[in-house]
Amino acid sequence: MLVTAIVLSRSRAAWLGVVAMGGVLSLTLLYARRHAALPIPRGRPIWLALAAVLGIVVAVTVPNALEWRASSPYAETLGDLANHREGSGHGRMIQYRNTLRLASQHPLLGVGPGNWPIRYADVAPGSDPSWAFGDPVPLNPWPSSDWMALLSERGIFAVAATLLLGLSVAWRACRALPTGGDRAVAGSALLALLAVVAVEGVFDAVMLLPVPMLFVAMTLGGLLHWADGEGVKEEEVRPSRGPVGAAIVFVLAVVALRSTTQTLAYLVAGSGHDLRRLTWAARIDPGSYPIRIALAERGPCSQVRDDAEAAIRMAPNWPAPRAAARRCGVRAR
Repeated sequence: MLVTAIVLSRSRAAWLGVVAMGGVLSLTLLYARRHAALPIPRGRPIWLALAAVLGIVVAVTVPNALEWRASSPYAETLGDLANHREGSGHGRMIQYRNTLRLASQHPLLGVGPGNWPIRYADVAPGSDPSWAFGDPVPLNPWPSSDWMALLSERGIFAVAATLLLGLSVAWRACRALPTGGDRAVAGSALLALLAVVAVEGVFDAVMLLPVPMLFVAMTLGGLLHWADGEGVKEEEVRPSRGPVGAAIVFVLAVVALRSTTQTLAYLVAGSGHDLRRLTWAARIDPGSYPIRIALAERGPCSQVRDDAEAAIRMAPNWPAPRAAARRCGVRAR
């Protein structure tokens, strides 16, 4: 089922990640098997390979509701797997080059988390295919690469810390390989997971999103537990009741409140066609750029000057806020 879903996605980053995972998993398990007995029956790799082949066959042959324009979409994606001279691959290369220029201007701490789309205009020409000038939000909220986002938004110290974390996990995984048993399997899976995260992060935003980040963190923690030989143990968990516990509860409460207000604002805004609902949504979440720009573009000028000014403050280099400001005679600062 997973192979079918990955093939249907036509995500070249996912396809390359699976190749990296399979290669690392095969090599590490072979190494571990030569150094110690592993609890893996001989027929299991064959069944796994057959399952992967079956998943590909199902994805290619079974009819689906995906309306690809190409006559052979999956063969086309396979043929363009490493194509960087045209299409989205060429667009990524341009975006990466401009993002590296942005990172070179702010090398130590970057431009700040989430600020890449705001500051990308400082280095990107108008011909950059990443731009969609007719849209209120002309850019993706992140570059098409975890590593580029990390370097440009958080700087070289964050990149160095991330690499050190990955190397430390890889070292513990490698130490588990010669031990055999479940520890070797967990170590092999750890190295394969690191390979997937590193390869996919080059071509797509993976760790920037909360859901995959949560799954990767939980999986790394569980596999590290097994690789260190801890196994499954019943332990009494005592909640922290000191200042650290109180601080954690406070931070989680603030994050939950912020998430709740954002969600509520979007629910109130609905489709965005009702100005009264948009106005109430802006009161609930005054820091929402999509809501404020929607009011600035569609509302009467006598009522939306504050919204236009707020949109300009949030995205001073984007075309939509400036156009909304000109419509209502608001001077961009």
